[in-house]
Parts: sequence; structure tokens; C-alpha cells
Amino acid sequence: MRHGGQNPIEPAKLGACVLHGPHVWNFAEVYRALDAAEGALPIADAPELTARFGALLTAPERRAATGEKGRAVVEALGGALDRVLGALEPSLSKLQQQDRIDA
Repeated sequence: MRHGGQNPIEPAKLGACVLHGPHVWNFAEVYRALDAAEGALPIADAPELTARFGALLTAPERRAATGEKGRAVVEALGGALDRVLGALEPSLSKLQQQDRIDA
């Protein structure tokens, strides 16, 4: 059965080396950004998974570098709540002032 992929944000935030298959449409934007920055490694099939995983077991510096790139990507993509609150702040302040006037 095809699925849409698992959320890579939490493992990437922890600096984990993320390997993923082709079915990532649930998080396509995040995977695109991770792949472009080499913060995740796309895997086409089981033989490639075996080869990549084996290679990464003997290359801790490669695992760490991929994990750090992934962490940087998700940190750059994060902060949505702060940006939304910043954008809403002027309107919320006006509402607060209006409530004080009406009270």
C-alpha cells in the first residue's frame, strides 16, 4: 500500500540522518527542502536502502553532516507561529484598545 510519507521534521530537529522513499507527498515541501540541502537522503528501493544504510554505518561524519543540514532546514522553515502572531499583533492591539474603551 502506498502512503504519503512520515513527518521528517521531528527527527531532523534532533539532527538525525533522514532516509526516505519516494512516497512523501504528505510532507512534499519539507522533503524537497531537505533533499535540496542534502539534509535527507532519498532512497529508490530496498537494495539502495541496504547500500546507503550500510555506508552510513561506517561514516559517522557523513551521518552527522546530513543530520546538521536537516536540522538547519527545519529550523529555517520553522517559526510559523511567531510570524503569524507578529502579523496579527497590530489587529489584536486595536481590539484590546477597543475593549478598554467599551468597558
